[in-house]
Amino acid sequence: MGKLYLAKEVFEKVVKNAPKYLKKYAPHIAIGTGGVGLGVAFSQPGKKKAEEKGYKKGFSDASEIYEKKFRLQTEAFLEKEKSYENNKKEYDKLIREYEKEIVKLENKV
Repeated sequence: MGKLYLAKEVFEKVVKNAPKYLKKYAPHIAIGTGGVGLGVAFSQPGKKKAEEKGYKKGFSDASEIYEKKFRLQTEAFLEKEKSYENNKKEYDKLIREYEKEIVKLENKV
């Protein structure tokens, strides 16, 4: 949420310093998880269309970012699981070897 809030804050500063025609038809911001879509209406008739375009762009961008993050997290999880399985096999092998050595040492004693 922090990054989205900062993006909105920066955009509001840009609008504040923008020419009068841009201020008159204020931008419409569509914010989704992980993405920001901006639609600016320059004329009253196109305002609703710009709003819709902004919402669609924001949600599309957010969806794309979420999908990439989810895919990366899934790959990282699978890699860790694979590493865990390999380590477990090695540890089990070591334990069996130690158990054999313990039996040999006990037989000697």
